[in-house]
Amino acid sequence: MSLSRYTHQDLVQADNAIKEAQISLQCLVRDVYPVGTEVSVKFGRYLVRVKISDHGRAYWSGAGDLFGVNVQTGKVRRFHYGQIVSTSRVTHP
Repeated sequence: MSLSRYTHQDLVQADNAIKEAQISLQCLVRDVYPVGTEVSVKFGRYLVRVKISDHGRAYWSGAGDLFGVNVQTGKVRRFHYGQIVSTSRVTHP
């Protein structure tokens, strides 16, 4: 006997809504920041120029994540779209 007014189906629907939102976020990030785009990213106290090289591939973990190469050092960095301060140019590979 459950004291909750919610059912197992409510849980399934909520889980499906989260999955749908994560997939939507992943698609939007890819559209807004395509591979080749140069952006300024805030890493702690530092602002770094990064050229986007890839996007997160797993919707269930890091749907808003991107990968980019530091323009000055060549180091590959993983970051969240929320860390992007500005976009300077979009170039397609």
